[in-house]
Amino acid sequence: MLVGGIVLLVAAVVFFLIRQSQATKLAQVMSAETLTCAGVERFCKDMGEPVGPSAGPQIGVKGTIEPKTALKAELSAQDCVCFKTQVERQWEEERWEDDPNEKSGRRLKTHTGTETVANNERLEPFYVRDTSGRVLVDPQGADIDWVKSVDRFEKGEPQAGAFMLGGVSIQIGGVQLGGTQRKTLGYRYHEWVLPAGRSVYVLGGATLRSGEPCLQRPAEPGRRFLVSTKSEEQIIASARTAILWLGILAGVCGAAGIALILARLFKG
Repeated sequence: MLVGGIVLLVAAVVFFLIRQSQATKLAQVMSAETLTCAGVERFCKDMGEPVGPSAGPQIGVKGTIEPKTALKAELSAQDCVCFKTQVERQWEEERWEDDPNEKSGRRLKTHTGTETVANNERLEPFYVRDTSGRVLVDPQGADIDWVKSVDRFEKGEPQAGAFMLGGVSIQIGGVQLGGTQRKTLGYRYHEWVLPAGRSVYVLGGATLRSGEPCLQRPAEPGRRFLVSTKSEEQIIASARTAILWLGILAGVCGAAGIALILARLFKG
């Protein structure tokens, strides 16, 4: 009972911290000025070229993703400006374990698991274009609202015994562990992209980069850098909903945790 109460209190704290993060995100999106691309250009030129890599105040802009560099996702070959890829191996193995219910005192038990065998990510600068012009976006350090492009499972080992990821050949196959051979059940392939031609909302620090207006990671700590395929209105609505339910969950878990702890203390 005491342990359960502590677990609930920890959960309440976690829900509260996530709620605070959502509240900060909501406040920054609502307080930032959303400009056209031409407006961002005027704003940046009024600020002038910065000394060093610093970025100015948070500015929002919305438009369509236009690639600066042609890029295709590794697994789907989809036209995009950013992608990340992950490959997981699903395996099983048999292990002898102690079991007093068996005559031999041991039994052979099958275990399954998953391990990540490859990760890759590529983020390329891109433009946001609207009817007034375009603005460069440097996505390094951004909180990106990814679009899932691949989620497939393939049984067994690939025939080639390897696959290419990030220009590198990844060797795969059974893994020895403690004298036993893990049998490969298959591989799950994940891919997320930021597609070219997609509507996007960007909230970032405004700056001039080689005379070109650019949104990038804000220099001020705590300031959000968002690249989202959701609209500004959808982001605000989603954050408000999350704040409401996270507050309810934090309150319920906190109250239940305190009740369990008090019950255990008074009982003992």
